[in-house]
Amino acid sequence: MLDPFQRFWQELPLLPGTTRPPLSEYEVECLLRDKVALIDGRSNQVVHTGGLVILTSHRIIWHCQTQSRAYHGHLSKVVDARKSHNIFKPSSRVHLYLQGPDQHRDKPATKIDFVHGGRDEFLAQVKTLLQMRDWEKVPASSPTSGSGRSPAVAAATASAVPVFTARKAGVGGIIRRQENTRAAQDKLATEAFGDLQALMGRAREVVSVIERYATVLASKAEGEGAGSGNGGGQEDAELQGLLIDMGIFNPVTRVSAGSLYHKELARQLAQFLTGGGKSTRATGGMLAARGGMMTLHDTYCLFNRARGTALISPEDLLDACEELESLQLGMRLHRFPSGVSVVQAQEFSEQQVSGQLRALAEAEADGSLTALDVATHLQVSLTLAQEFLRAAEARGQLCRDESAQGMLFWPNRFPDFIESTHQGANDAH
Repeated sequence: MLDPFQRFWQELPLLPGTTRPPLSEYEVECLLRDKVALIDGRSNQVVHTGGLVILTSHRIIWHCQTQSRAYHGHLSKVVDARKSHNIFKPSSRVHLYLQGPDQHRDKPATKIDFVHGGRDEFLAQVKTLLQMRDWEKVPASSPTSGSGRSPAVAAATASAVPVFTARKAGVGGIIRRQENTRAAQDKLATEAFGDLQALMGRAREVVSVIERYATVLASKAEGEGAGSGNGGGQEDAELQGLLIDMGIFNPVTRVSAGSLYHKELARQLAQFLTGGGKSTRATGGMLAARGGMMTLHDTYCLFNRARGTALISPEDLLDACEELESLQLGMRLHRFPSGVSVVQAQEFSEQQVSGQLRALAEAEADGSLTALDVATHLQVSLTLAQEFLRAAEARGQLCRDESAQGMLFWPNRFPDFIESTHQGANDAH
């Protein structure tokens, strides 16, 4: 028979190629702390040490990144959480008491030791989650149907069994159903955003609405393709604007991440820019939509807008961007010789862009390019357009012409001219 420690801490399989344990649907990260040890409450022996503890709305996860192993315990098994009191020295431990006949009233089943601090914040968050009991509010998950719909959409569809009545027939019935749907969503928004406690209590429903909108956009993009010309562009733009306004529903803060703040901020930034988050999945990724590169100014404004009131400073964004490459998140911080800093996708190629600009210049009527032309064609800011032109000039694809009319860039034909001159001299000999 398993002792309380082993009964609570179950091994959590890690997906290949992932750096974090996966979260279940509707599960939200609440707090992270590094260098945490797990201790058997009965023997007082340290079982696991030096790991990362992730407190979510449903579980406590312990993850050792160096050894790629993880354990988790569900909060539904926890009856109480208390501080450890030691009369000889300050304690950094939290005691967890579990359900079951083998749980002693005064002896915890497991202890969590926060060697580098963060015990009080963890304990306060655990007590809040035990009161909220979000895991009881999550509906039973249904498998993905053969139509390819997500579990959230399939569950929402299955929850309403259609029953035919004369009142629901015809155009009038369709209008009444739409009005009922709008009324339900308005009620949800009113209750969720009324105050903070109501928002936390309705978090699951809010996330479900966001996912439904994201699924609508994703299915339309897959089914219709780009440039289908069906007149739905304005509706798609409105839906995308709604998703962006929803923002990030669980922004990383110094309180929730502790010493891992900038690393966790980098992870959330990468998720936001690549469309990995629930609220940005349908947009295809902001970074990809902007050619694989964004200035830090644009990144700062869009990211802070999505974070709502949990704003970050420019220094925090810069520190987070410097962590992107080391965390292997598919992007990196790049600085141009002029001093302009950008977030750049890992697969971005300056050589490819330089060749693209040369072809663009040759296709122009007068054979020249300006920064405004590049910004218009590539859908980038003027700052990035100027940097692209300078990079193409440095690679020998373009050459500049400065005059009273401004700065123009032309295809660099000097190598061809020099080669033809040498060829003519050889032919003459």
